[in-house]
Amino acid sequence: MELYRQHMGQLLDWLAASVNTWSSYSPQRLQLNIIVIQSGQNHVPLPREMHTVSVFVLNFSFPDIKQEKLLSHFIKHQDKFIVTPAEQPEAIEAATRAGGIRALLLCLEEKLIPLVLSALDEDSQMGRLLACRSLSTTVRLIGTSLHPEALNKIYPELLKRLDDSSEEVRSVALQALGLWLTSLTKDYNPEFCTPHLQFLFQQLLLHLDDPDSSVQEQVLEVLKKGSLVHPTLLRREVEAVRDKQRSPLYCDQLLQHISSLPTETTAE
Repeated sequence: MELYRQHMGQLLDWLAASVNTWSSYSPQRLQLNIIVIQSGQNHVPLPREMHTVSVFVLNFSFPDIKQEKLLSHFIKHQDKFIVTPAEQPEAIEAATRAGGIRALLLCLEEKLIPLVLSALDEDSQMGRLLACRSLSTTVRLIGTSLHPEALNKIYPELLKRLDDSSEEVRSVALQALGLWLTSLTKDYNPEFCTPHLQFLFQQLLLHLDDPDSSVQEQVLEVLKKGSLVHPTLLRREVEAVRDKQRSPLYCDQLLQHISSLPTETTAE
C-alpha cells in the first residue's frame, strides 16, 4: 500500500501526458483500468489524482466537449464517482456504472440533443419527421433524467413544428410535447419555470382552435397532461382565450378536466 501511495501520483501524471493520443488498443487504457479495479478490490484509498483520472476518461470518451465543462460536471457529482475505502466491490461497481451513465447524459445534453434539434429545421420533410421521432424517443426514455435547462431547450423547437406543412410532422411533434410534459419530475419546479410553462400553454391553446378537429383532439390530450404540472396556470390561460376561439367546446372540456383533478393537485 505504501508503494502505491508513493508512486501513484507520478504514474497518473504520466498517463495524463498521453491521454489525448490513446486509442481503443492503447496499453495506457488497460493500465488505468487496472489502477481503478485493483484499488477498489484491495480497499486502498483512491488518491486525489483520481479526480483528474475521471476527467481524462470523460475527455477521451467525449473529446468534443470542453474539458472545463467535464471538470465542473465531475466536481458537482464527485460523490457519485469516487468510492470510499469502506465500500464493498459491489458499491464500487455501482458507482462506476453511475459515473458512466452521468457522462453519457452529459454527452446527450450537450452534443447529441442539440444536433437533433437543429435537424428539426431541415428542408427535407423526412428529416424533420425523423428528428421529431428521435426527440420523442429520447424524452420517453431519459426525459426524467435530463436537467431542467436541457428540457427547456427542447419544447420551443417542437412548438415550431406545430406549424409544419406536414401533418405527420405536426402529429409526432405533439406526441413529443405530451411526453415532454409527462417527463417532468420534482426537479422541474413549476413555479420557477412558470414563464416556460406559460409560453408552452399559450402556444398549445392557439392550436386548440385549429380548423382540423383531429389536431384539436390531440392538442387537448397534451394540455390535459399539462394540467398535472401547473393546473392553476393552465386554467388562467384557458379562461383568457376561451371567448376568443371559434368555439369554446374544447376550452370547456379542458376546464372541466382541470376541475375534476384532486384538490391537492389544483391547490397551489
